[in-house]
Amino acid sequence: MNVRKHMAGLAIFSFILGSAIFINHYLTIPDITIPHMPLRPPIAEAVESPDISYKVRLVSLEFTNMTTGYTSLSVKLRPGHPAPEKLWVTTFYFSTDIDHSGWSSTTEIRQPFAKSNEVELVASDSFAGGSPKVGYFARVYVSTGYTDNSYPQDIRFNRNIKDAIPVVVQWPDK
Repeated sequence: MNVRKHMAGLAIFSFILGSAIFINHYLTIPDITIPHMPLRPPIAEAVESPDISYKVRLVSLEFTNMTTGYTSLSVKLRPGHPAPEKLWVTTFYFSTDIDHSGWSSTTEIRQPFAKSNEVELVASDSFAGGSPKVGYFARVYVSTGYTDNSYPQDIRFNRNIKDAIPVVVQWPDK
């Protein structure tokens, strides 16, 4: 009897059996299902300017070294109105977990209607803001003229989440 042949055969048999068990275990792991969350249609905000109308597509916050806010929206120039040279997108962030009134971000967009009367825009701004990483809501206001308070005051201080836009929160994996 050749002991080396038997040991080699046993090693090959053990390898094949271990591989078969591993593959069987891998193929029978139950799938992880992510619960389906229905998408909400874009939320249209009231616009004071008669020149434009807009719909908010998405508001998100990215927590890295500095917090960056992104507001994605569709802006349409109303027929018969001249195209404004600039637009200001002001996003008011608030959280149900924070007691104070929140914070805002204003982004200037130059020549938004240079190529078309309807554009998709992403306004972004970096700021030091917020401590919790969940539970944010937002209100968005777009204007053709800007001063420090060129928005209705009820937009800034309204904390009702029923008509607010839920904010998608992103943070880096550690």
